[in-house]
Amino acid sequence: MPSAAQGIVITAPGQLAAGVVDAAAIATDGVDAAEIKANAVGDSEIAAHTTSKITVPVANLSGQTAVANGGTAGSTAAAGFNNLSPLTTRGDILFRDATGNARLAAGAAGTSLKSNGAGTDPTWGSAGIQQSQSAVQTTVVSTTTETNIMSFSLGGALLGTAGVLHVRVFVNHQNVPAGGSTTLRAYYGTTSIATSAVVWGDHLMRGYIDFFICANAATNVQRLIMSRQMWKDQTDNDLPTKNINGYHTGTAAEDSTGALTVKITAQFSLSDSTNKIITDGYVADIL
Repeated sequence: MPSAAQGIVITAPGQLAAGVVDAAAIATDGVDAAEIKANAVGDSEIAAHTTSKITVPVANLSGQTAVANGGTAGSTAAAGFNNLSPLTTRGDILFRDATGNARLAAGAAGTSLKSNGAGTDPTWGSAGIQQSQSAVQTTVVSTTTETNIMSFSLGGALLGTAGVLHVRVFVNHQNVPAGGSTTLRAYYGTTSIATSAVVWGDHLMRGYIDFFICANAATNVQRLIMSRQMWKDQTDNDLPTKNINGYHTGTAAEDSTGALTVKITAQFSLSDSTNKIITDGYVADIL
């Protein structure tokens, strides 16, 4: 043991004066656990900031280190990861942006995660799959009131700036009274395209209606296209004897980032019990 003349003060047998031992007084790695009695050195025996190397068995550590101090503040791996994660809401996705880990909020219903290429962040976009379908037969009879022959809600953010929605409706149509006509309208939100009045005549008509909504370089600018292809039969088993076709376009200023109703309606010019449209279902796809 060095003497008091060398700067070490012993205040009692086996005890050093508080705060007198600093780093210069102890050779590097010169004191290990074998030289120190258990619990013999506490805060009052070590001068502030004089110790830069302390080895403590992990089993002797307790508590959690705060994130601000370089820890995870969690007692388990899952808790620690959750504390470090930038995710905040159910459905969030973790990805790396230009500077580090980042949160991509959950997308709208029906959207898919979309890569925008190397060096860019992922986004939600068109799923490129069926959006709606129905095999339920719908009948509209003898009414001059505009009536839905199909309708569904298209989720928001599906069209984007370049997406296309295609709806095909399968139709049987019979319109008997002389001078009677039918108007078909396709809607996206509150915007519609109306066909010209169509005189079907006293024959069974079969065919389909195609309806396209095409995003036109912006989420609030769309091009609407509707065409109908109907074949006139003398009897149920005859080949078509006459085609009644139509093609109609229009524009829409609907905000496609929110959910909107897509529908097709029919309206008879005359109220007669023989006026009838029957749809055999529809399929709607995002292209």
